[in-house]
Order: sequence, then C-alpha cells, then structure tokens
Amino acid sequence: MLWTIIVTLVGGTIIGLLGKAVAPGDRDNIPLWLTILCGIGGGMLGTWLYEQVYGIAGTPGVDWWRHIWQVAIAAVLVMAVATLAARPDGPLWYRGLSQEPDTFVPQIDEILAKTHSRAIIIGHTVTASGRITPRFDGRIIQIDTGMQPAYVQGGRASALEIRKREATAIYVDRRDPVSMAREGPGAVAPEPAWSRR
Repeated sequence: MLWTIIVTLVGGTIIGLLGKAVAPGDRDNIPLWLTILCGIGGGMLGTWLYEQVYGIAGTPGVDWWRHIWQVAIAAVLVMAVATLAARPDGPLWYRGLSQEPDTFVPQIDEILAKTHSRAIIIGHTVTASGRITPRFDGRIIQIDTGMQPAYVQGGRASALEIRKREATAIYVDRRDPVSMAREGPGAVAPEPAWSRR
C-alpha cells in the first residue's frame, strides 16, 4: 500500500511536470501540488484510454506508447486547470476581496453571515502600504506585506495576532493595533478558547 502511494506520487510528479512542459500557453501560475494531481490524473486516465483503444493491459519492458498517452492527457489536464482554476478570477488566484470597490460591502456581509464570521483574513495580494491593512470597516484584513523583499521592493516581515477579540499587527520594529469588525452580520460562531487567553 505504501509503495503504491509512493509510486503514484513520484509517477504523478514526473508525468505532471512533463505534461506541464509540453502544454502550450501560460502554465507558470499552477502550483506544484496541482501539477502533481494533473500528473496522477494523466497517468490513470492515460493508461485507461490506452487500454481501451488498443486492448492491451501491458507490454513487456518499458511501455513507451502508454507513457506518451499519460503525458499527453496530463498536458490536457494542465491546460484545463490553467484555464479554469488558475485564471485571475479563479479559485486559486482570486484577489477580489483586496481589490473590490467599497460598494462590495453587501456581498462581504453575505459571505460573513453564511460563514458565521466577523472578519476574513486574506493574503496573496501585497498591500499598497506594506502594512497589515483593514478594509470594509475591518470586515477584511489584508496581511500580505511582501515578506520576501526579493519579490516585493520594500516588503517587510509581519504577523497578525488576534487575542481577546483585539487584532495587532506585529512587525520587526513595532506593533500596531488593527481595526477589526467587532460583530459579524449574522450569528457569529463562538470565539475559540485560544483567542481568549
């Protein structure tokens, strides 16, 4: 069982990376874990299709044609993922809560009510100030301050601490209070014990 899992992960990684390499178009915004899943899917689906078309369950030695089918299917999956999941408004790269206009408050209130939350903490889009920044009256807290200066000029290390319903931005040189919504629009889930300490 363990050997099967290891072979699946290693094979999925190889097939996924090969599929990503031969797929046309922009594939750089697909994370490695998703590439591996495409490789695993390509390996399984490619093998199944190959056996259906040729009626061969296996051949002696290295079955190069089966592997070519696997890589081709992985390439198709990578292109599909790049088109659907990795586009700017897709589930992996959506930046809307950091970029929506102030008129977006009703939609945010709806999200908070459905999740029984009072605020949403988001990353992945560096704040303009390079500091942890509240939006929409503290309903959204942006915490991406560009911690890797190699990628973001003027970026800084930071952390957000939430203790006793108070939020604090922690930087190397200082601590700043952060305005976070006190109550959500719906029934808010009980505060976890760890945050009341």
